[in-house]
Amino acid sequence: HKNKSDKWAANWVVKWYGTQRPNHFSDYLLLAGAPPYSEEAKGEVLQFINNLNYPSIARATALEYYPLFSTKQELEVLIKAFIDSSGLVRYHALNRLLEFSVDQRIDIALHAVNDSTKLVRTEAAWLIVEVDPANLPQEYQGSLQRANAELREMLHANADFPLGRLRSGDYYARKNNWTAAIKEYKMALKMDSLLTPVYGNLATAYNLTGNNEAALSTLGSLIGNAPEQAHGYYLRGILYAEMGNNEMAISDLKKATGLAPERFRAFYNLANLYYRTGQLPPAKKAIESALQLQPNSEEAKQLLQLIQSK
Repeated sequence: HKNKSDKWAANWVVKWYGTQRPNHFSDYLLLAGAPPYSEEAKGEVLQFINNLNYPSIARATALEYYPLFSTKQELEVLIKAFIDSSGLVRYHALNRLLEFSVDQRIDIALHAVNDSTKLVRTEAAWLIVEVDPANLPQEYQGSLQRANAELREMLHANADFPLGRLRSGDYYARKNNWTAAIKEYKMALKMDSLLTPVYGNLATAYNLTGNNEAALSTLGSLIGNAPEQAHGYYLRGILYAEMGNNEMAISDLKKATGLAPERFRAFYNLANLYYRTGQLPPAKKAIESALQLQPNSEEAKQLLQLIQSK
């Protein structure tokens, strides 16, 4: 139809499909996959996740995409998703609960360790890996032991793959077994040096065992492999700040905010550093950027008040 006009093609589309596009789950997935979100977009995606009229795989995908802001509304959506009829949705809901505190996830995890779906049971066990089972109610001990055994079996089964080693490293890290965690992370990178999430976790493990030079070297490798990603600069900025190198810390955090302008924590920590070093105008600008991302953040409001009081 090279001899036909755009108008001709548009008229045929209207004739075939009408002028109104019917509601479709893909609309919400496009919305979920395109942060930063407006308040309206947040509400639409959260409602979609719990709407049983849409396919479970689409709702689970939206859960995976959605960048949690740890709000009460989001926690309520996740709690509702835990009793969804789809095991896939329940699994993704549990997975996202990792972004909340241990206290907020213990009760939900304990109720899920006896789920009918193995993937959900292992994820429930994963949620509370760092919790001593002896401190949990006796009524859940049997189910928890079985779920933990299934989790360890899964970790062992995936040990031949770099992602499996990453997961094993995280398992040991959450149990404060840093020697074992470092070993697993290094093995993951030996298998796949481009698996970028490993670098940040390995650097954190080095930092927590007092080896900051190894941590800096690891983050340098991360930035070398993925210079377009903000995470390496953010982590290195935090590490430099901890080591007292404020100039390098500010440089890296500024780079992180430029690469990922949706990262509240990068702006907040940058503002805090500016404030601590007496640079009030850039501190005010950075914290105002943070508040644009999370207007209800109490810690950001308090930091802004401190800056303004000087």
